Amino acid sequence: VRGQARDLGEPPPADLAALELLHAEKTAALFRAAVEMGGAVGGAGAAELAALGRFGERFGVAFQHADDLDDADHPAHAEAARARLDALVGEAVRSLAPLGPRGGRLAGFAERLAPNRRG
Repeated sequence: VRGQARDLGEPPPADLAALELLHAEKTAALFRAAVEMGGAVGGAGAAELAALGRFGERFGVAFQHADDLDDADHPAHAEAARARLDALVGEAVRSLAPLGPRGGRLAGFAERLAPNRRG
């Protein structure tokens, strides 16, 4: 809620770090909650829940960068956001390592955000 209030009531973020903080407080918080709740309901242990939380944070910020790029929002940050999108997708996918093969579907969702990502 804080991120949405800031997004509606404050000037646009001045730099990429401020933009990513806004994305973390909005979209990433929602994704993190969703994957952590799903993990908890599915019986995930503490390490798995932590991995899901990291995934949700990185995926959420990456998702919002991809959405902003598609919608031409925050054009001043577009080039940096495009580069960060690839990095965040990589971080999201690597964060799923503790889940083993069970993290494959989530990794696939993340990789769709940056189809040209290498490594």
